Amino acid sequence: MTVFGPQPRSFEFKLSKKSKKLALKSVLTDLARNNGLQVVEKIGVAEPKTKAAVELLKKLELPLKTLFIVAERDRNLELAVRNLPKTDVLPVEGLNVFDLLVHEIIVCTPESIKKIEERLS
Repeated sequence: MTVFGPQPRSFEFKLSKKSKKLALKSVLTDLARNNGLQVVEKIGVAEPKTKAAVELLKKLELPLKTLFIVAERDRNLELAVRNLPKTDVLPVEGLNVFDLLVHEIIVCTPESIKKIEERLS
């Protein structure tokens, strides 16, 4: 019988909404200054095939570590990209600092830029 044995302990801490928003703003600003943010009129694929997603990346001359930010959920794009290991699709509501920092290039549409501005204002 152990009297003063190890106790589980949580090392997590909470960030305020204000500091989360500020971090998101600063990362987006840095990406825009360093050409890490590209705006495209339309992001999408006709059918949910990985081959179509690879063709989209080649057509837009994007690296594999690409993050697509969409204004509204696009199921075909999500299914096409899910087999590519370092390429992701995020709706504006799921935007976070970690995903912005992990990817080399961020691709958005004008609608998603407007939604991001609304979210951060």
